Amino acid sequence: MMTRLTILGFGLFVSYCELQLTRADVCDVRTCDANPNCSCMSMKPPAGLTMDTMPQFVMLTFDDAVNEGNIHFYRELLGSGKRKNKATGCDITATFFVSAEYLNYQHVHELYTRRNEIASHSITHVPNQPYWQRLNASGWKAEIVGERDMLHHYGRIPAGDVVGMRAPFLETGGDGSHVMLRDNGFLYDASIPYRRPNRTSLPIYPYTLD
Repeated sequence: MMTRLTILGFGLFVSYCELQLTRADVCDVRTCDANPNCSCMSMKPPAGLTMDTMPQFVMLTFDDAVNEGNIHFYRELLGSGKRKNKATGCDITATFFVSAEYLNYQHVHELYTRRNEIASHSITHVPNQPYWQRLNASGWKAEIVGERDMLHHYGRIPAGDVVGMRAPFLETGGDGSHVMLRDNGFLYDASIPYRRPNRTSLPIYPYTLD
């Protein structure tokens, strides 16, 4: 079944449904441990590592449009030779989760050619949280895959290099968004935050959604 995507300026018609939440099953540690690509939510490091041997990864990300209002800052921050990764000596790079409104595709292409990652952050970025909570799979496809298509068409970025997404306002769409990601070749979703209950709580290590 083909999803019809109609764009009028920045208007977008997508499928919309009533919000239905289903409680996820509890992760079975024994079953998960047998799969090298599975990891349950835990406050302990994975793979038997200790906290002092656990590698640390720092992710630098930016959301929304890239345009004349911020490209000069990004050039200063990420320009060749500006700042280096102390471990590798390479220039630092970032991931840009971009949405269509106010987006300058020439500037996005510039960032891409400097080895920054470009990811999808929707076309419309509708400022209405229930809108994102209630989208079904075809609605998510219109927004997220639609933005990937625009990045490919207008920004000359290979569609196969746009493998990540972040939902506007970090409003995950449950099964609908996950089905869309699986069916359209995305590798990750950076929309699920974790907030510590208090300052003394241990952090949650990254986990899979198996």
